[in-house]
Amino acid sequence: MSELQKIEDEAVRLYRQCASIPSITSGSISVNDKTLIINSTWSQRNLELNKKRAFNRRFYYSLDNIENGKCFEENFPRQVEAEQLRCESKSGQFQAVVRKIPADQKNKEDTQNIEIWSKSRCIKCYTSDAVLDKHGKINDDETFGCLTWSPCERFLLYVAEKKCPKATSYFEVKKESQNTEEKSEKGKKYEFKEDWGEQLVGVHVTVLVVLDTEKDEVRVLDGIPDDICPGQAIWAPGGDGVIFCGRNHEPYRLGLKYCHNRKSGIYYLSLDGKSCEMLSDGTESVSFPRLSPDGSKLIYASRMLHGPHLCCKKILMYDWKAKRTRTLLDEVDKPDRGSSFPGLFSAGIAKRIWSEDGSMIVLDTAWRSAKDIIIIDAESGNFQRVTANLYVYACWTVLDVCKDFVLLAVSAPTSPATLMLAKLPTTALGQLSWITVAKSGISLEKEITWEVTVFTPENIEKGTWQDYEGILMKPKVDPERKCPLIVFPHGGPHSVMVADFMLYPVMFCQLGYAVLLVNYRGSLGFGQSFVTSLPGNIGTQDVRDVQYAAETVLKTGAFDKDRVFVTGGSHGGFLTAHLIGQYPDFYKACAMRNPVVNLAAMVATSDIPDWCHYEVGENFSFDALPSVGLQTKLLQKSPIIHADKVKAATLLLLGGVDLRVPPSQGKEFYKTLRCRGVETKLLFYPEDCHPLAKVETEADAFINIILWFASH
Repeated sequence: MSELQKIEDEAVRLYRQCASIPSITSGSISVNDKTLIINSTWSQRNLELNKKRAFNRRFYYSLDNIENGKCFEENFPRQVEAEQLRCESKSGQFQAVVRKIPADQKNKEDTQNIEIWSKSRCIKCYTSDAVLDKHGKINDDETFGCLTWSPCERFLLYVAEKKCPKATSYFEVKKESQNTEEKSEKGKKYEFKEDWGEQLVGVHVTVLVVLDTEKDEVRVLDGIPDDICPGQAIWAPGGDGVIFCGRNHEPYRLGLKYCHNRKSGIYYLSLDGKSCEMLSDGTESVSFPRLSPDGSKLIYASRMLHGPHLCCKKILMYDWKAKRTRTLLDEVDKPDRGSSFPGLFSAGIAKRIWSEDGSMIVLDTAWRSAKDIIIIDAESGNFQRVTANLYVYACWTVLDVCKDFVLLAVSAPTSPATLMLAKLPTTALGQLSWITVAKSGISLEKEITWEVTVFTPENIEKGTWQDYEGILMKPKVDPERKCPLIVFPHGGPHSVMVADFMLYPVMFCQLGYAVLLVNYRGSLGFGQSFVTSLPGNIGTQDVRDVQYAAETVLKTGAFDKDRVFVTGGSHGGFLTAHLIGQYPDFYKACAMRNPVVNLAAMVATSDIPDWCHYEVGENFSFDALPSVGLQTKLLQKSPIIHADKVKAATLLLLGGVDLRVPPSQGKEFYKTLRCRGVETKLLFYPEDCHPLAKVETEADAFINIILWFASH
């Protein structure tokens, strides 16, 4: 057996083993009499079916004796079949579930049901061809989706696609078996319908829907402006209206996934549809409205309109009675040196985050190369970091806050997800005592070591915001053996790699490679100036930061300088392509996933053309025409201009339905390198999109990447 075949067999075995490690996707707390109940949903890759398996684990604590950490867990996890949304009423008497029903002979496409459960049985089931036929698909995505009970526990609020008449050909003849009452629009069969882009394909126009579970009736709410798509809806105080985040879609839609800079507002809509009032001021991008338990205070996240897709956020508070808004937590431009708060960098906010008396708010945020939990005083805005005393660097995520208990998930580069529980302190500046509820059952601390390294580039003015970090992971091997190094910059570019459990880096280490994850300047979690330092400087500042980090690590003498590789996806692929072009003798081989290669070509084909403008230092306008100057600038910032210097063997991995970075980008680079004699290979996954996250894709991509590096 050849050495490469042995590596392949070991990589396949390793992937099968690591694919079984579950992660926590959601969790909730409920209190019943003297019992605290934790419901947690976990996700696990299923290689046999090429999809992810979701399962539920339930735990019970006695409220009188939680401090001892003992709980009762149901004997075995319960697989969750096709659940898309789930919510429990405030009293705990009812649970609503939106369930996906696969296509069959009756329904040629997937449909959905809404089930209402009591504690003993399913008491009602609403189907798409009956009660739910007044609207289209129910949204279950994080951007628009919601499912929530009214305070009286009679009504369900959710978001769905607006039902439109069937578009037909001018020459279509109705069959006798067809529904004669079904409305149709003749001649509009091929009329283009905009959606919200990458991973929101098919989401065109959303509506707010209320389901009356007593009368078994559905009502689509009126009164929302035509240029607004509603989402993230909650009930207003008293249940007499709804609060939602409305996103503007004129003059045309831009990609929304990962893009928190779109024009939006927080609205109040009366149930009769006669009043629709904007509560935010309309000058910023807003999201995630969250109402205090007594209904007196509404908070939401806000950030600068336009600009970088992700950046530092503020928390604004709206006083429901006084009708006034104030800033509770402001953005941070340049944090002080050391462990000072860098500002709020949160991709999402849990559905329940308030203490029972409305005095405290619990949030998670990127904090340099970690993700931490802060508790904010809802009156003063003062806050306390409550996780640093346990781990200096880790990844903490708020899952739920209920009855002054906090449920979280925590992980680290060598430790998969752990479910944790704590009781809130009496004040926001108090400390928490953590109880471990459940672990994934696996730890790799004996096999892999890791550390966070700080880099300060030379020849620039010293300052905390100019320091950046990297997470260095390496296998525990013979100290005299120098292992190869994989340099791994993140995408975005305004994203961050926190000290989380990440499958690819872990498996690289288990196969004998060290991995350097670089949070170059422009990453999240280091202050707003850190983010805004990069636009206009992509292709230079970020490239030099990654290269400086790699060279600094190599100077320790612990790694093989003749076997250095680089990999990344999206903007990480952009950096990979730049690095092998600007430093052609440094990297032996590379692997890039859906890379940005030619900005001048991408600006007209991506669902986020504004990204191309902002990142090269230009403002975006919907009605702007491509000038020669802009096209020149876009090309000058692109890796394609360095293609004639590339020597590293190049592996490209492309998603066939990627709307963010169209596969034409990678194909152009493939052809360019091939005709210049560079060893190049292209893998094309026709049914996958930007993240290349389908189980079969992820598995195939990893084996190919590791074999590519091993053979070079």
